[in-house]
Amino acid sequence: MSSATVFVIDDHAAVRDALGEMLSVFGYAVKTYESADRFLQELDQRNLGCVVADVRMPGTDGLGLVREACSPQYRAPGHSHLRSCGCADGCGSHQVRG
Repeated sequence: MSSATVFVIDDHAAVRDALGEMLSVFGYAVKTYESADRFLQELDQRNLGCVVADVRMPGTDGLGLVREACSPQYRAPGHSHLRSCGCADGCGSHQVRG
C-alpha cells in the first residue's frame, strides 16, 4: 500500500474503531480521531490521505470539517486537501481545486 493515511473521524468509539480495524486489515495506514476539532488541531499539511468522517458529530460536524479543510489555513501551496466528498444521506458531492 502507499504511504497515504486514511483518517477516520467519528464520535462513536465503536464505529471509529471497527472502521479503523477493517481498513487496517486491508493494508491501509489508519489514524482515528474522536472529533473533527481534534483532527483539525493535529492536521499536518505534509500528511497525504483520505478523510472518512461522520456527518453528524458534536462540535464541528462533518460538513464543517469540509469547509475548514478547504480554507487557506489548511491548504499546502499548490495543493488541495479535499478533492471530492459525498455523503451517505445524499448531501451531495463537492470538487475543490488547489
